[in-house]
Amino acid sequence: VATGPPNQHFIRDIGLAYIGSGLILLYATANPIRRWRAAIVGGLWLALHGALHIYEVAEGICGPATFWADAPAVIGQPTLVIAALAILGARGRIARGI
Repeated sequence: VATGPPNQHFIRDIGLAYIGSGLILLYATANPIRRWRAAIVGGLWLALHGALHIYEVAEGICGPATFWADAPAVIGQPTLVIAALAILGARGRIARGI
């Protein structure tokens, strides 16, 4: 109700963005040390989408209840990608120049 009626085209667009991001992240998991750039690209959509949700709460477009209901899927996913890349980087496990 807070975000308006369902829009089938928008739902399909977002679904395809998630599928594309997921496929890129799946590709990166095969060899994250060498494919860390793919993980960044795959996580980029997730991070930007999460940032949009934070912005909407900060501006009062959506209420905190909507944010907390969406947070595990919207904020949790990019946080996991960022954490995994940070761990690889901290351990010196990111291949350079590839």
